[in-house]
Amino acid sequence: IDAPAVCATTLTTNDIAEIAPDGRHFRIRGRRDNVVCSGGIKLQIEEIEAHLQPFVSVPFMITKRTDARLGETVVLLAADADIEQLKTACHEHLTKYETPRAFVAVERLPYTETGKPARAEALRMAQEGKNCWLQLQAFRSINQPLSTRNHNVFQINTPSLFNS
Repeated sequence: IDAPAVCATTLTTNDIAEIAPDGRHFRIRGRRDNVVCSGGIKLQIEEIEAHLQPFVSVPFMITKRTDARLGETVVLLAADADIEQLKTACHEHLTKYETPRAFVAVERLPYTETGKPARAEALRMAQEGKNCWLQLQAFRSINQPLSTRNHNVFQINTPSLFNS
């Protein structure tokens, strides 16, 4: 961004913007580090959250985690939520590429001191759900598979990760 009134040099951001055909207006789509590259499809985390928000009444956050086959997959973190209702909302309102492959129930969603999503912490929580670094409890009984329609469901108890 060339903004001589703000900075003497060109300002570089990690924002992804879509410039209107008139070249005078733009829309911020999200941040470059909030892109999920899943099977070659680039998905913007903030856009997935915006699509889903009108249909979900519980706190949630979209993040990603590494995947051996796809590179990365979409993960939904939710606090105190009915995972089956979240799955239904995702299947009804998101594209197949945007639909999370994993749903992770957490005690509390991570936010910064200013109230913004703590994306690095969310990413770590999604990875820990995959790698079982924290105490995990499957929502289904031990005799049933941990996944339904290729969507893994975990619960993470994370009291030590946050300040009260």
